[in-house]
Amino acid sequence: MDTHRHSGAAKPVDPRLGHWLRAVRRSISVEQLGLAVRERRRSPQLTQVEVARLAGVTPRAYQGIEQGSRRPGTRVLKGITTALRLNPAQVTYMRLLSDPDRPSVMPRLPTAEIRRLLDNLSCPAVAYDHTWRILASNVSFQAALPLAGHTNLLLWYFLASQARQRFLDWHAEAHQLVARFRMIQAHFCDTKPFAHVINRLRTDPYARQLWDHGVDVSDEPTSRTYRLRTDAGSCTRTVLQLRPVDTSPTLRVAVCLPEEPATRPDGTQGRAG
Repeated sequence: MDTHRHSGAAKPVDPRLGHWLRAVRRSISVEQLGLAVRERRRSPQLTQVEVARLAGVTPRAYQGIEQGSRRPGTRVLKGITTALRLNPAQVTYMRLLSDPDRPSVMPRLPTAEIRRLLDNLSCPAVAYDHTWRILASNVSFQAALPLAGHTNLLLWYFLASQARQRFLDWHAEAHQLVARFRMIQAHFCDTKPFAHVINRLRTDPYARQLWDHGVDVSDEPTSRTYRLRTDAGSCTRTVLQLRPVDTSPTLRVAVCLPEEPATRPDGTQGRAG
């Protein structure tokens, strides 16, 4: 059998799975997969029948998955991975959405303890939850990255003009942040905690395009280097992104390592302010 069976009432299929697979299919052309292009073909995009054939399932079975009425089993997931040539992050995302037993209740986080931890760090540090809501930050972080009243890091990045001015690779980082947020959301069955953030996020045209039409998903790196613009020139900051095992993927702590020297207009280097 290709569908998972559970005792009692069957758990509903996550609608995000079908929506995402449909978007992935439509983003791939037959030429990309080396398939022959028929002269009277209406669209260069893959059809459900073609994906089903490549995945080794019946067209009806694959259609049910895209329509959200059928949950794929292990064999079908493997076939879809091969058919659409999914990368490891996309495979993880697809498997998460096909798992009906993901948590829906978020654990309560010890905010006071987290705040004490950050206060003991000299480097800029911030803790945030699965919706990127800021739980606590230390004085160094607040001085290094003024948030102008924003309480959500993702929304600040897209909706605050300071973020666009501060990050030299703003568009590339924006693409990466949405891909990471899409993966985070897949860890939970209940999408309601994310609804407010997504609705606010979609008020930015570029974010709306990435969220509504993008298919990329990304795991969160353990560290990432950002290129920033400062009063003293440009600098790079490496951020360690920590996720405690017992609360992952709910709690995240980001710590900014000491910055690298900034480059002055005359080519000499100095400490960025």
